[in-house]
Amino acid sequence: MRIFLLLIIFFSIIAGNGSIKNETIKFSSENFYMINENSLNDSAHFKYYENDSHIIHWYEWWYANLKNENESIIVMFLTAGDLNSPLKCMASVFIGIFTKEKNIEKVYFTNKDFKLSYEKCNVNIGRNRFYEEGNLYFIVCKIDGLEAVIKLYPNGLKFGNITKLKDWQWMAWYVAMPYGKGEAEICYEGKEFVLKGNAYHDHNWGIAKKI
Repeated sequence: MRIFLLLIIFFSIIAGNGSIKNETIKFSSENFYMINENSLNDSAHFKYYENDSHIIHWYEWWYANLKNENESIIVMFLTAGDLNSPLKCMASVFIGIFTKEKNIEKVYFTNKDFKLSYEKCNVNIGRNRFYEEGNLYFIVCKIDGLEAVIKLYPNGLKFGNITKLKDWQWMAWYVAMPYGKGEAEICYEGKEFVLKGNAYHDHNWGIAKKI
């Protein structure tokens, strides 16, 4: 999990510090409100906050896992910082595949080779894609000799919330797939194998110093 830890460290560094008050998000006295089920909640959100004075602290990621008793896959598509400025942002894909035989961890970084959709879940980072189509989720990863195609069959009631943190900071969380099934076709080092199991997918975004 060393690569995954490096991603967390990067987000902590890029978050930095801020002191200007932000009025973009309005909260009740309870400091949070619920997100209703809506396909837009799993789309990108950056453009709605791009003029925020703390946009350098922006983060957004799409996460999924697939596992059974012996094997598991973790995938994260991440963006951070001011996405309008290549010098102040990052987009990344992490995939970890864990089996009895071996663990495979791959990561891809870029500051400009990415595209987001504001209509539905459809994230393109390099040659990697996380998208929704026909009420199913598909993830395609092509990183450093690894090719994985993952298909998720969602179930359950979608839900989420937005929570106020300290001062101008806030975070949002949307569970687009509370549970369901999934399958992955993986090709690596000349070998092909299939992994099937239970699956989960959520989506996080916000403006905060630390994630």
